[in-house]
Amino acid sequence: MAKKSPLRRAVRCVRRFVKQFGLPGIGMSLQFLRLELETPGAPVVALKLPGEGTVWLRKHTSDKDVFFQIFVIREYDLAGVPQFAHLKSDYDRALAAGETPLIVDCGANIGLASIWFARLFPQARIYSIEPDANNFAMLRSNTEAYANIVPVQAAIWDRHVAALSIVNPDAAASFYQVAESDEVKPDSVPAYTMQEIMSMAGTSRILLAKIDIEGAERALFRSNTNWLAETKALAIELHDWLLPETGSSRNFLVALAQHPFEVVWHHGTMFCVKLPDQETARAGSANASRVEAR
Repeated sequence: MAKKSPLRRAVRCVRRFVKQFGLPGIGMSLQFLRLELETPGAPVVALKLPGEGTVWLRKHTSDKDVFFQIFVIREYDLAGVPQFAHLKSDYDRALAAGETPLIVDCGANIGLASIWFARLFPQARIYSIEPDANNFAMLRSNTEAYANIVPVQAAIWDRHVAALSIVNPDAAASFYQVAESDEVKPDSVPAYTMQEIMSMAGTSRILLAKIDIEGAERALFRSNTNWLAETKALAIELHDWLLPETGSSRNFLVALAQHPFEVVWHHGTMFCVKLPDQETARAGSANASRVEAR
């Protein structure tokens, strides 16, 4: 397929931005086009988000694609998912009880999804987990205006590991994969479990776990998945398409089946939400089983 001309790409970009952001989208689209058309100049471009905040995107990286995915296509716009009302109710109940809801952004990249969730759930605490040093530096810059976002340079795993390393450093910045290492290297990062993140946040529950970890879901869900019982919702991208014939999603699907989640697909992301009646029924069944065992 022939590549669209710069003029057609520019017109399409302006239309998409205006549709999502109104008149401010015109200025945003012009800045975005510096990335889209790879114009000469500074290697980093700033986009002012309507309302508050500025995000920084690097040229010649996948940053522009991630921005488009999150803020223009609105991949994580949970308000468009029917089950969102239950997630919002859980968030409101936690606040009414004096709790701070926890969101864990696994594979946070440069922090754009964390910002989206910070704007959607402004009183939640968001732990943004990202292993790559360059991505993490951008994450810190992009999220410094959000006091409720906690950047953590690490990976997420099914057990604590002292050293994980990126195994495909030449990949696009949003496609890095990690593996356990026998030794600590200059680019090594620790790997934490979900339980450790919950402990850092001082809570025993997760409102939402966003998981986009380029196939590492195979390790995350192979063991130590009890945290799912204390998690209200998941937003996960599976990577069988990226890693064919490895079964990278299999452990997740097995773990998911042990809990009463409803599943909705939205722009390539799998949203899994527990409904109150399902959780109550599950708890009642578990209590009945314990009584019978006695």
